[in-house]
Amino acid sequence: MKIGILTFHFADNYGAVLQAYALQTYIEALGHDVSIINYRPLYMTNGGCLRLPRSKRDVYANATVLFIKIARLRAALTGKKRDMAFAAFRSKHLKIGELEYTTLSQLRAEPPNCDAYICGSDQIWNPPARAGVDAAYYLDFGAKTCRRISYAASFGAAVLDEDYKQDIGRLLRRLDAVSVREESGVKLAESMAGQHALWVPDPALLLNDYASVMSEPEDKDYVFSYCLCGNDYIKDVQEFVAKSLRSRVLLPYSPQQRWASNGTVVHLGPSEWLGCIKCARAVVTNSFHGTVFSILFCKPFITVPLSGRKQGLNERFTSLLTRLGLSSRLLSSAKETHIQQLMKTQIDWEDVHRRLRIWQNEARDYLVHALR
Repeated sequence: MKIGILTFHFADNYGAVLQAYALQTYIEALGHDVSIINYRPLYMTNGGCLRLPRSKRDVYANATVLFIKIARLRAALTGKKRDMAFAAFRSKHLKIGELEYTTLSQLRAEPPNCDAYICGSDQIWNPPARAGVDAAYYLDFGAKTCRRISYAASFGAAVLDEDYKQDIGRLLRRLDAVSVREESGVKLAESMAGQHALWVPDPALLLNDYASVMSEPEDKDYVFSYCLCGNDYIKDVQEFVAKSLRSRVLLPYSPQQRWASNGTVVHLGPSEWLGCIKCARAVVTNSFHGTVFSILFCKPFITVPLSGRKQGLNERFTSLLTRLGLSSRLLSSAKETHIQQLMKTQIDWEDVHRRLRIWQNEARDYLVHALR
């Protein structure tokens, strides 16, 4: 069967690129001809357009647009090595369609010729304030005879804006099979569309071996800190963990970073990022995929919850960690004594991977059945 995947493959984000690679690789192993639909919406790649600020949502949307444009400028000035590494990884490991689409109307006018479309994973169903619901990520294009399924699509949070629910419900009802990445997504799909959804693992958790796309560092004496957002105590956690291991802190460069670093900053592509997690003495992260790969590589890790306006995104962590029996690794206190105790607590990796194997089998059964 010829299958097209629609996801955030184009983002210079480690988790986005690696989950796209994992889903592509896994479905190929099921015997299908797979490619990634090269949909790169302008509101994602350049931030979109500013709007007249009539509401709080407009103000937030404008702030996001400006932030993305500034981050792009910063990346062009100081992050060329990182950008080139991402481009090289995509070129070598992702089978991206030659035809590029930047709008939904282009997808509808000349849809990819496939037997089935898969949307997922990542937060493709979390509507950005600057654009709203994008029907492309619900596969609202192509021939009626083409099967449409989601794999581990994420709403990002347990609660959605009421303004989006009607449109999302209508789009969900068009899908032939629905699976979501968080347990809360099951309830959201049911409430908005009356649609049954299966809770499945992120694609990155479907692969057990990343050696072929990994580059390990020579120096392995470090604590790896991968944080996408700053908060009041993330630096303290990094320092406490490094102090307990008598090691240094290593951080990947990010053009989106808005806080001062307190460790050694390195420019990494996806392959090097994987190697840094694999070889770290411990990992501190507030990233979903930072947590995922810490689990896959059996690393002592601490996941720091997000705060403020981003707090709703913590559902991604709690859902994953609860399913794998790792809830205690989501930090509940920033006190040094609590962090030290957490680092001393051994993780029962045998139990974690037993739970993961059960979850992987459920995902395989879902995909095999949905792609018949």
